[in-house]
Amino acid sequence: VKGMVAVLDIDMLPNGLVTSVVVSQSSGDPAFDRSAVQAVKKVDRFEEVRKIPPDIFDRRYRNFKFTFNPGDLRRWSITYC
Repeated sequence: VKGMVAVLDIDMLPNGLVTSVVVSQSSGDPAFDRSAVQAVKKVDRFEEVRKIPPDIFDRRYRNFKFTFNPGDLRRWSITYC
């Protein structure tokens, strides 16, 4: 697992509900990629998103890329689409 990275494309509604999560860049390990997708699906809804003003949500959070790197679970990144 060390050194593996999967990039996920995530779509959400303004209420924080995840509507889609797909692997946009594979780690090269299908089991690792599935695990990353399942982790996001398990969350299902990001409650804090409800506090984001609608214009900012649409611009930055409706569709975004999430880099899953378990080598250091304290570090992660989001790329806005």
